[in-house]
This record gives sequence, C-alpha cells and structure tokens, in this order.
Amino acid sequence: MFDNDPEDLRQAKRESLDIFEAALAHHHLKDASEAKELLAQSMAVAKDDAVTRIYMERCQEFFENGHHVGTDELTREVKWDPAYELNIPEVDRQHKELLSCISRLSGLVRQNDRDGLKELLDFLASYTQTHFRTEEALMHEFKYPFLKEHVQEHRWFIKHYEKLRKDIEERRHDNKYLFFDINVFLVDWLINHITNTDNHMGKHIIRRGFKPDGQLAPQ
Repeated sequence: MFDNDPEDLRQAKRESLDIFEAALAHHHLKDASEAKELLAQSMAVAKDDAVTRIYMERCQEFFENGHHVGTDELTREVKWDPAYELNIPEVDRQHKELLSCISRLSGLVRQNDRDGLKELLDFLASYTQTHFRTEEALMHEFKYPFLKEHVQEHRWFIKHYEKLRKDIEERRHDNKYLFFDINVFLVDWLINHITNTDNHMGKHIIRRGFKPDGQLAPQ
C-alpha cells in the first residue's frame, strides 16, 4: 500500500516486500517472535512504513496479553460446505475435488512432507484447467453476460498458482510463508469465487434452462 508515499518510501517498500510478506505469514500463524524479527528487518529498509509499525505493535500486544489480531481461520480444517453448491452437478463435483486437493496441498506444505507433492501439484494444474473449461463452456452455452470478467478471474488464479508452484518446487520461502500463501490465495480465493462469482453464474445458467439431471436446454 503506497497511499501518498514519497517515491523513496515507495522504493523502500518494494525492496522490503518479500521480508514484509514473510513477516505477515508468521504473524497470522501466531509465530510472533519470528514475525517481529522479520518486521524489524523490513523496517530497517522502510523505516517510515506505517503498516509495518502497526504489525510490530500487534506482535508486542500478543507478547503482553496473548491477544492476536489476524486470520484465525488459517488454523482450521478446510471442509466442503453444502452452502457452496450451485446445483450444477459436474461443477459442484469439480469444486469439491479442487478444494480437497488444495487442502491436501496445504497440509503437505505445512508438515514439510514432500512425498507426493509434485504429483499433487501436477494434478492441480491439470484439473484446474479442466474445471475452468467446464465452467466456460457452460457460460458460452447459456450466454452468460459476464463471461469475460469470469474468465479473467480464472486467468488470475492460474497465474498465481503457477507462481506459487514455482515457489514450492524451488523452495524459495519457508513452509509457513507457503502455507499462508496457499490459504490466502488458493483456499480463500476458491471459496470466495464459488460463493460469489460462480454463484451468480450458476443462478443465471439455471434460469436459462439448465436441468440438474444433465439436460442442457438453453432458452
């Protein structure tokens, strides 16, 4: 976040970005000691960064009274919720499989278990493409008016997934950072995408004549 920062502070933020993001990952996973150390390194580069100071204060608050301001849901098990269903069987089935695979990926990374990791990463890359093609074919079939915007979200996910995959394979970050990245940019993205963008798409497709038994009857 640059707000109205002068150019020298903007550049300092860019230079310290990797350290700052790692600090946030540790903070949200309640590893305040490591987070504070990383935040100090970030502040050494961008000493006037107000956001870094805020997180330093949150770490200190955690040390003093145990109060944690963060995304506590990262420590919870990711499960399929019937509220995610669109009543389009093939899409719902693929959503369940994707969420399950991403949850397994998160677990493997957090436990530093590299057995089967490459196979799972390869499967996710392929299955994501399959799933997006399924949705995009339905949007074409039923003349969904926001197809272009929907496809852009798909492309964003693929782009970020490929970056994350490279980070995992090349061990560019520690496991806590990768676990945080998976949960924020894959798990949260998928759930938000399903419950918002896909939910809107699904309602349109059903209104246009889709039958849950698999019959396609666009009107």
